[in-house]
Amino acid sequence: MSLPIDSKGKFRTAAVLALIVPDEINYFPRIVLIERTEGPVSHSGQISFPGGKREGDEDLWATALREANEELGIPADQVMLLGSLTSLYIPPSNFMVHPFLGYMNEVPNFVLNESEVKRVLIPSINVFLDDKNISLELFKSTSGATIHAPSFKIEDVSVWGATAMMISEIRALLITE
Repeated sequence: MSLPIDSKGKFRTAAVLALIVPDEINYFPRIVLIERTEGPVSHSGQISFPGGKREGDEDLWATALREANEELGIPADQVMLLGSLTSLYIPPSNFMVHPFLGYMNEVPNFVLNESEVKRVLIPSINVFLDDKNISLELFKSTSGATIHAPSFKIEDVSVWGATAMMISEIRALLITE
């Protein structure tokens, strides 16, 4: 099956960082997500991992680290690469996104780029392992279409779309039968 890539067969390349940080109180790791600011760009107002467009022939891991630093002030030299997740094509923005899983020994002091990030969410990974936090909801895409999609409920928001797919992969890696 071919991907529904734009009419020229080209897509833009991006990378995101799924950053795992410790929780010294509950002892379950947490994962860093952002709520993007509202605006005229694709994915505005959505919950996502920090990340963005690759610049030039930059290494994809370097892209994920650069974007996490630009959006949240995460120091690249303190993030340990755990591995990569499955790359994912996102039709509304025509991006092929390459997600990376990273770890820091402590929760960083976030410095938000307020033009891109409204707030940081750091839910426990346990939230994503609990089936009661998974549901099927209606969402309005950036193209205006109404979509019935699986989502994860965290705090006061729903995580859906590409980010939910990436979290599902992390969840699958953690669940043992």
